[in-house]
Amino acid sequence: MGNIVQAPKSTTRLCHHRLHVWHYSIQLVRLVKAHPIGDRELRDQAERACRSTALNIAEAAALDGAAKRRHFKIARASGVETVAAYELAEALGEPVPIEEITRLGNIIVSMLSGLIC
Repeated sequence: MGNIVQAPKSTTRLCHHRLHVWHYSIQLVRLVKAHPIGDRELRDQAERACRSTALNIAEAAALDGAAKRRHFKIARASGVETVAAYELAEALGEPVPIEEITRLGNIIVSMLSGLIC
């Protein structure tokens, strides 16, 4: 995975398409889908959390003020939760791509922290 994220070429550009963090969140969703956790409950939690990250970023992009910040905060917490699920899976002995998940999680959480200010 490269460090530069480019928006897909499209004639429709919704407000969340302009956010690099949205594109990173899509990379996280794809990574989670490509490397599912074996434990059913943890897998479900990780999948829901990464989807929540992306969906809350998109929703925040369409909002203003306190509502925007609240959705970015929820997205940030869900990003942390996604990484934590993979950390727990690794601690339980599962072969998961923890470095990639952690790298993307750190990028997303850092970007969202900047957007919350």
